[in-house]
Amino acid sequence: MNLAAFINGIAVGGVAALLAVGISQIFTTSGVLNFAHAGFAMLAAYLYAWLAVSQHWPVGWAALATVAVVSLLGTLAEWLVLRRLAEAPFITKVIVTLGLYVFMQGVTLQLFGFDPKKAPLLFHGGVKMGSTVAANQQIAILAAGLALMAGLALFLRGTRLGLATRSCAQDRATAGLIGAVAGAIIVLLIYSLVAGRRRAV
Repeated sequence: MNLAAFINGIAVGGVAALLAVGISQIFTTSGVLNFAHAGFAMLAAYLYAWLAVSQHWPVGWAALATVAVVSLLGTLAEWLVLRRLAEAPFITKVIVTLGLYVFMQGVTLQLFGFDPKKAPLLFHGGVKMGSTVAANQQIAILAAGLALMAGLALFLRGTRLGLATRSCAQDRATAGLIGAVAGAIIVLLIYSLVAGRRRAV
């Protein structure tokens, strides 16, 4: 077995798992299969690279600014687009979120250009494992992914807001009768999932 490829696969898989968690949580809470979710990840990556490389921001501040900006955009998308799709047919939701993704892709490429960007690492160095070295960035991605998924599980099972989220996923109408506000829950999920994804990427 190629240990370096195995470690890299785990790191990349951790990011994919976080993306999947975000998509599934938004879908179960709002009923919207949000294809634009990938657009937010793309925008976050480009914005972080632009701030850190072109604008010479410290990587920590660039990451925090990216979290804030993309979380705000996610909230605006929920207010202006996703919330209006709550009662729409499923195919309408799919087409609208695909359109939103294409729009975000076009805007991102116009703002940041079509050339590939290389973002600086948040963590440097590595840990030697046998004949290969596991980069600290890869270890941080894996640790962040595990911590965020464990935190999400605890949130959904051990907090009142988490229980409200699960109730909205099962029956939004009944959850509304007992005071669970689906819109507020979705906004909170967007903030937390976008922030977690940006920290992992």
